[in-house]
Amino acid sequence: MIGSPLESQLQALVTRSVALKLPAGDPYVAQLNAAHRAVVAAAKAPQDAKAATAATAKLQALQEIATRTPPYTPPAAAPDAVPAPAAPNR
Repeated sequence: MIGSPLESQLQALVTRSVALKLPAGDPYVAQLNAAHRAVVAAAKAPQDAKAATAATAKLQALQEIATRTPPYTPPAAAPDAVPAPAAPNR
């Protein structure tokens, strides 16, 4: 069974966090996992208002954490590092 686009996107984020070996105790990762579980539970019982409310609350908490998180800044390259080749123009 294929889930909703939201379920798919959350699953992709969860999978990526595991691949990057992000700590499960990280507040964003923990909330991402909680939101994913809540959305899956709500999808299994679409008529359950409590499950939908819980999923909405978990998603809102995830959104709050995401908006407070500063944008990613890659670490500065070492002075003798070779720059990456430019992407080809298409």
